[in-house]
Amino acid sequence: MPGRVAPLDGIRAIAVMMVIVFHTTSLSGFPLSWLGPLATPVVHGWMGVDLFFAMSGFLITRLWIDEEASAPAEAAASRLRRFYARRSLRILPLYYFTLVAFIVLARWVPLPSIVPFARRVASHPGRLVPYLFFYSNYVDFGRDGAFAARWSLGVEEHFYLLWPCALLLARSRRTRIIVAAAACASILALRCFAIVYGDHKHGWASYMYVHYASHLRIDSILWGCLVALLYETAVREVRARRLGLALATSALALLIVTGEATILRTPAPLGAGLGSSVLALAAALLCAEVTAAPRSILARALMLPPLPQIGFHSYAIYLTHPLAIDVAIDLVFRPVAVPTIWHWLLLNVVTVALAMGASMILHATLERPFRALRARFRVAPQAT
Repeated sequence: MPGRVAPLDGIRAIAVMMVIVFHTTSLSGFPLSWLGPLATPVVHGWMGVDLFFAMSGFLITRLWIDEEASAPAEAAASRLRRFYARRSLRILPLYYFTLVAFIVLARWVPLPSIVPFARRVASHPGRLVPYLFFYSNYVDFGRDGAFAARWSLGVEEHFYLLWPCALLLARSRRTRIIVAAAACASILALRCFAIVYGDHKHGWASYMYVHYASHLRIDSILWGCLVALLYETAVREVRARRLGLALATSALALLIVTGEATILRTPAPLGAGLGSSVLALAAALLCAEVTAAPRSILARALMLPPLPQIGFHSYAIYLTHPLAIDVAIDLVFRPVAVPTIWHWLLLNVVTVALAMGASMILHATLERPFRALRARFRVAPQAT
């Protein structure tokens, strides 16, 4: 899978905009009943994170397989060093910069999505530690609003620690497929068990814990890994791939319409345990579809401007969107007594524009130099 697959940037753009709409609506207090038929997709905007999850698993696994083919004699230690170097240079600089910048900024500017967390850190600096070491998803449970969106980086980091080691230990594709499928099935079963038998008001199996905890959510990434492993066989075959995508999408739509797809309500339906897996499978098959058929109507639609531009900057947009939401609410909602749906639409447009502007600045000043460093850790194809 050489180079950057352009339609995947379109999926990234849709994913990050889903999250933004979800957070702008909840943080602004705009009544869902005023949105009419738009209320259902808005309520399920959290699914954008799962789109990112599935895409990460798909891309990381495809890249690993391609690099194995390019340099089959490379030592395991060297392959791991390069992988972790690239991931660190991609994620850590921007993550830590925005984390520190937001905490410092909150000392002088009243930012609703950041101030509660900043105050807790000021009163007890140890509360910053889970964010520094990527386990806030086990202690936060969403109480910091849009700022808590960083929980997903914890899930991703835990995946990065485990999956490359599994790929090194399981060298054959058949073994890898069995490992990935078994892990997906086991985590799905564990999540459903937690929903049915857990202590849902507090403790290890509260509904928010089930939604955030890595060991109950990491299968959303692993479904992408599984589809990537099947890419050269069943998924590569057009009819099988498109039939799977149609079935997974239809099942997901049914869960959404019946209200069974989300765990973010009390009591959480059992279908929510299945919903995350169905969503991840549909997202992974979508990634496979546009990768295998980059000239299809679907792929071309995902390349319509400004989707590729938003998708290219999606990581920085995701990290900066809490600040963008705060500013957009002050600009759009504060001056009016009763916001209308047009104000709500404008709020989301302004939020995306502000986050996009911030991400472009961060790309030019911070991301671009580290991207250049990442290129040093790409595998050089070996002569045969």
